[in-house]
Amino acid sequence: MRSKVSRVQERGQIAVLGTFTIIVLLGFAALAIDGSMLYVQRRMAQNAADTASMAAVLAMSQGYSGAQIKYIAMEKAKKNGFDNADPQTEVIVNWPPKSPNTYAGNANYIQVFITGTVDSAFAHFVYNGPLQVTVEAVAHARLEEDFAPGYAIFGASLDACRTLRFDGTPTLGLTGGGSIVSNSLASCGCDSSGGSGVKDGSAQIAVYEGGNILISGCWQQNGGSGSVAPIPITGLPQQSLPEAPIPDCAGMTDFGEVKINNSGGIAAPGLYESLSFTSQAVATMQAGMYCIYGMNDSGWGFQTVGQANLVGDGIMIYLTENAGGFSSSGGTQIYINASDSLQDASGNEWAGMLIYSHPLNTNELILTGTSDSWYVGSIYAYSSPCTAAGTDGGVALQTQLICDTIRITGTGDILVDYDMAKNYHLPDAVELTN
Repeated sequence: MRSKVSRVQERGQIAVLGTFTIIVLLGFAALAIDGSMLYVQRRMAQNAADTASMAAVLAMSQGYSGAQIKYIAMEKAKKNGFDNADPQTEVIVNWPPKSPNTYAGNANYIQVFITGTVDSAFAHFVYNGPLQVTVEAVAHARLEEDFAPGYAIFGASLDACRTLRFDGTPTLGLTGGGSIVSNSLASCGCDSSGGSGVKDGSAQIAVYEGGNILISGCWQQNGGSGSVAPIPITGLPQQSLPEAPIPDCAGMTDFGEVKINNSGGIAAPGLYESLSFTSQAVATMQAGMYCIYGMNDSGWGFQTVGQANLVGDGIMIYLTENAGGFSSSGGTQIYINASDSLQDASGNEWAGMLIYSHPLNTNELILTGTSDSWYVGSIYAYSSPCTAAGTDGGVALQTQLICDTIRITGTGDILVDYDMAKNYHLPDAVELTN
């Protein structure tokens, strides 16, 4: 039989264990409650910082002063529950961001910090300091800008070799201060089969008015004669281009497959399975957008053949994801230029865009033409190989040529005039960067 003393001792132990268990459970409850409060506070603070930074960068893009921008950010944070006048809240607006942020010193970015204090339910029993959360938001104002400012010919591929290639006997002259860029791998090597930028044959390359030849990897010159000026700058870091919107062709008339023959004719803006101009055709493309969604029997979405004569003023040619490529014959007299005011069904502005190939379209673009042909406006074919071929009479590109890979070839002149005002520009936009 257990003694009374034993029973009393057991009851005492149970009481101690029970008290300890209650303390532990209360501790878990405190952690759960205070942790939830901190989590909610962080979510609210992050939302307030995001909206404040976006409002601030929008004000910056509209030309407001530094003091006005800070006031707008503070007011936006206040409306979301974080008033800088509250002793438990701190809102800091930095324009430009401060180190160690990646965008420190860049005036196109605005940084907002919000610190909020939480009144704890239980933590204050074991912790004397305040429970605080601090969040950061950085917003970017992308003001209307060129795809690749300062670059007239841009071989965009990040993983190809020979992204930029000159062969045959063309004479390329680049004016307007733009540069030529090869963006391909630095590891392509520097031998007869490698190189990031390559000149074969007797091509002559001249870049004027302060432009350069900029090569991510190695510049390879394989035999032949011909001069290159200035000397290419090699070993540069690769560059990524901003994304462009996808054109919206909704609501346009579908003309199906169209061939304009030697009797001539007029093409109207709209949807086309393919659009071809046959030998001896004398044709006009009316101003507007031409959306190509398929290909002809030769595999091209847009094609001129033989001695066609084509004029298009204020046009944009869009090769959709499933469209064939673009091919203009060396015998074609071609005069096409982009619009200075063109919107698609979604309201996207396409002023300055002449040819746009969908980012998933990998079909080739061939740009050539007979004597004094010209193309005016940006040609954007980020995933497509492009060939520009010179002829005896000269082909003029008053444009910015951006393609996956670029080949400059032919037997005659290719004159490129880089005019930033005539290129396509990305629309203004504000965006969060973290």
